[in-house]
Amino acid sequence: MIIALASVIAIAVIAFILGVRSKDLPEPEPESPFLRLDERKAAIYDNLRDLQFEYRVGKLSDQDYQNTKRICKKS
Repeated sequence: MIIALASVIAIAVIAFILGVRSKDLPEPEPESPFLRLDERKAAIYDNLRDLQFEYRVGKLSDQDYQNTKRICKKS
């Protein structure tokens, strides 16, 4: 009895999945044209934050810090 009920449910699920047409599914939302720019901006801010940390702990000289900071901002 349990096997028969499970089989009926499985057949119903398979029929439902096969019955859903791709045109019945909602259209995906278009990708924002600013998404790539926002990701790039976040990466630059992360790089600048890391650069500032390394400068403060003494891993970079003042000249290296200024040069790298200028390069990061141009990217």
